[in-house]
Amino acid sequence: MKGLKLLNIIWKVIMTLGMTVLAVFLVVILMKLYDESALKYRLQRWMAVNEFAEDNYFLWKGDNKVCLVDYRNGKRLTPWLDRIYNNRVKDSLTVFFKDGKRGFLNIYTGKMAIPARYEKAWVFSEGVGAVMMDGKIGFIDKSGTVAIPFNFVYKKGFNDRVDFLFKGGSCTVIDSCGKCGLIDHSGNWVVAPVYDYINNPVRHLRIVRAGGRYGVLDASAALMLPAVYDWVEITNRGIIVVDGEGKKLLDHTGKNILQKEIYDNISYLSYSSTFGEDDSLKRIKSDYWEYEISGRKGILSPDFKPITKAIYTCVKALDQDHFICTCNGHKIIIDGKGNQVSR
Repeated sequence: MKGLKLLNIIWKVIMTLGMTVLAVFLVVILMKLYDESALKYRLQRWMAVNEFAEDNYFLWKGDNKVCLVDYRNGKRLTPWLDRIYNNRVKDSLTVFFKDGKRGFLNIYTGKMAIPARYEKAWVFSEGVGAVMMDGKIGFIDKSGTVAIPFNFVYKKGFNDRVDFLFKGGSCTVIDSCGKCGLIDHSGNWVVAPVYDYINNPVRHLRIVRAGGRYGVLDASAALMLPAVYDWVEITNRGIIVVDGEGKKLLDHTGKNILQKEIYDNISYLSYSSTFGEDDSLKRIKSDYWEYEISGRKGILSPDFKPITKAIYTCVKALDQDHFICTCNGHKIIIDGKGNQVSR
């Protein structure tokens, strides 16, 4: 009898342990299945317009990890990564981040095209991508082979404003002296590094800055407008330039003036005067106008002709045809003809 009771107890213990193990196993399987099935419902599109493959999206997880999945079946296409760069450049490869390094993966298949071995990496453009190793920037092709040697120095803060993308056959890079130039796909300088900055092309034109002044390079990277302007902006209408003479609109060749005078803002000038028997103050509108160009102000005549340049930080009317103007902290009085007067 004692033997049977002991066997019965052992059997019950075995059954309990077995059921416990089975329960744990089932819980693990169910959690895994739930995790995989829940992928479909935790997907988040990073952009309003889908730039990646039609059915591939990013998935965020609670520990700030991310992977690429197939939305149709929830199948994970990549392992969990630190970050996948949601780029605006149409290309099959994008940058991923893993353990402090960067590599490239295929956004359509999730395949790791180039391992995460670079300190920094930029998306591909015109067949090459910029990468950084040992503090130097070079360019690789889609097989990971070096296409342009690591000859360019990366300077934190300064280089963050450069996207290292080839556009129209050339790319902005920075030399060891911190000056910007353009290189071709062979790594040769097509524009010598003499500029403080070179903007990305707009309508195939690039704005350059040197010594605090701005100019424009044409589509062939030749200097179209010298860097002598206070400001330059390329628009669909033409090229807006600002200098000591004012603000004007040039055509896209830079040779013809489309509009001689452009003002950011125009407002009437008014002054205070006593009125009535009680000498109450009243604002009286002047016949003259204040105009503004790039934050600086000047005075327009009643027929909207500038009688002063836009060089003042503040303009106030004293009476109908006298104005107090502030420039560099100094105040002067201007009459209705633009002459400086004393009162």
